[in-house]
Amino acid sequence: PEEQGIMAEPGQVTSISVSKNSVHKLGPSYGNCTDDIIGKDRDIFVNKYPDVAYSRVGCMKTCYQRHVISFCGCFDAHIPTTDGTLFSDLPRVGVCRSKNIAEDDCKYMVHQRFILGELDCEERCPFPCSYADYTQQISSTTWPNRRYINETLRRLTPDTSVPLVETSLRDYRKNLLQI
Repeated sequence: PEEQGIMAEPGQVTSISVSKNSVHKLGPSYGNCTDDIIGKDRDIFVNKYPDVAYSRVGCMKTCYQRHVISFCGCFDAHIPTTDGTLFSDLPRVGVCRSKNIAEDDCKYMVHQRFILGELDCEERCPFPCSYADYTQQISSTTWPNRRYINETLRRLTPDTSVPLVETSLRDYRKNLLQI
């Protein structure tokens, strides 16, 4: 998962708790936040998905992509595009190719400058005034348990006239997941 996703693996029972906290800050008179999208190129995600609200993460990725295109003449394939034309003031470009040393080195340099805060993205992308913050707690353990494998398989097989296939517990754990 790209941002705040949760991954669960076979052979585990996973319990997930998610809590939502709604945050509402006072507007620009009291601090540097926004709920408005200023300029059509502010956020690739909003351009591509009009029903999506402004997010700082989306804006930061858009800003990073803008710099990759400006400096390198290609775009980072990890950031969504809007039908190949990302920004009205920049030329249409292709994906940065990892086999092209100049493009790959350039993209790496832009990424390093982005991570170090040397680009103008911090200023261009204020935090939103209203947003939802999610906290998650995750726990997991091996499943199915050796002692209860037969009971678990009976529960998973609705037709009791079908004989259960004899296989190892390891094989079941490769293919079963409980959330």
